[in-house]
Amino acid sequence: KWYPTVVAGEKACVFGEDVPASLALQFDSKGECCAAYPLACPSTTTTTTATIPAVETPRDCEPSPEGRECYWWPDMNMVNWQITCVYSSGWDDNAADHLHSDYDSCYCEYFDC
Repeated sequence: KWYPTVVAGEKACVFGEDVPASLALQFDSKGECCAAYPLACPSTTTTTTATIPAVETPRDCEPSPEGRECYWWPDMNMVNWQITCVYSSGWDDNAADHLHSDYDSCYCEYFDC
């Protein structure tokens, strides 16, 4: 499967068997991976930089019934393949390696900042 990752400090879509557990991060082709993560497939003719969207201060958040604390984490919209960073304790095991104490760190994990 193809999946987005960081190679030598650069975002990239790579093919391999060591894929993330989340099916939302697994793709059948490099084109699908690049479409979902365009900054992982930079063009030699276009430079892309992202402006971190404004974000509201997170509302109060309570630990989940399972004891999970509140963090910023990437949530994949399965309809339009958009990633948004949400602040909650509702993250699942697939997000456990992508938890952040602030919005900017969450956003910059997936977009060029």
